[in-house]
Amino acid sequence: MIIKIIKASENCLHSVVDIINDATLNLNKKGINQWSYPCDAKEVEQDIMMNHVYILVLNDNVVGTFSLKPIEHYAPVDVEPNSKYLYRLAILSAYKGNNLGKEMMEYVCRTARCLGSTIYLDCWAGNKKLRNFYTEAGFEFLGDFPEEDYFISVFKYK
Repeated sequence: MIIKIIKASENCLHSVVDIINDATLNLNKKGINQWSYPCDAKEVEQDIMMNHVYILVLNDNVVGTFSLKPIEHYAPVDVEPNSKYLYRLAILSAYKGNNLGKEMMEYVCRTARCLGSTIYLDCWAGNKKLRNFYTEAGFEFLGDFPEEDYFISVFKYK
């Protein structure tokens, strides 16, 4: 099994959108409606152009994605200087259970250490499995905060 994590290029747009939409439908089946379906392909394309999107390639197949961008302000909490926001972490449902999410999180944590950055992320507060995943990956739980008509759990990695 050969795993690579690289920055997404423009020709990866459809793969990234497909992965996000697959993950969104999978979340919706569980009653988790944090992401909109279908995802906004133009927004994803802009993030790719800004070099914020990464892909996880397994044996030459794009099966996962995440985005990481600089943040100066983050409404729920005060952020530290040189911080990044981790978002749209998704793996094709057919590849779940292969520790690929763990691979992505280890990559993000290594990147944070190399850059001397603090990483912030959030998820729907009712997703206990994901909350546990982030805690096990070394992220500190900062609390639950209101957003629109639900609560989000906010985490940081330093």
